[in-house]
Amino acid sequence: MACGLIHELTTVISQDKSQSSPQWQTYEKRSQQETQRSQTQPEVKVISKSICCILPIAHIAIGAVYLHDCPREPYIPIYLIVFGVFGVLLSVLPCLPCTELPRDGPATSMSNLGFALNFLMSIFLLCWFIAGNVWIYSIYQPNYDKNTTSVDPYCDKTLYLFSFWIPTLVYIFLGLAQIFSLCASMYNCMYACMRAICGLCPGTSSTTITTTTSRTITTVS
Repeated sequence: MACGLIHELTTVISQDKSQSSPQWQTYEKRSQQETQRSQTQPEVKVISKSICCILPIAHIAIGAVYLHDCPREPYIPIYLIVFGVFGVLLSVLPCLPCTELPRDGPATSMSNLGFALNFLMSIFLLCWFIAGNVWIYSIYQPNYDKNTTSVDPYCDKTLYLFSFWIPTLVYIFLGLAQIFSLCASMYNCMYACMRAICGLCPGTSSTTITTTTSRTITTVS
């Protein structure tokens, strides 16, 4: 009796799978893709975070090596060290499993704590970056010669140029990003205007514009 019921249940399940085979295959494909993503995501995250840690580590190294080599502005090497340390922490903190936000279900206390620390460190780094800009640009260009008899205190050339060009490159990239976004906005605006002028509807193709343009040219000629 029991064997007969089990046989009937397996038959019904196999029939259900055969009847809804496309949906079942789609579900299996999605589950396999999610499994592959979950397996490859930690590797990608580790590689990306390792690349992001290169620049903060360089900040720490340059600031530690030339810690006492900028009497003109002693806060510059300290700025590099602190910025590098918090940059590394900001890159490593999201990699901790306990601070990750769960995909399913409510956030845990550790994930909320990690999010709060991430937010506070980001605000601190922004304020520290602004302070570092004041210290760096206020002494441009300093005296690079350590053995000079000038009254003006010196600042090591490697230390100052490194600390000078990092924020400068940040501002250059931000300016280029603004220009690119402005060009993209102008392009979208011009494209919308051309669609309005030519009467292009969402369902029409580009051949309609070509035909309309050729007819207009023929009429004018």
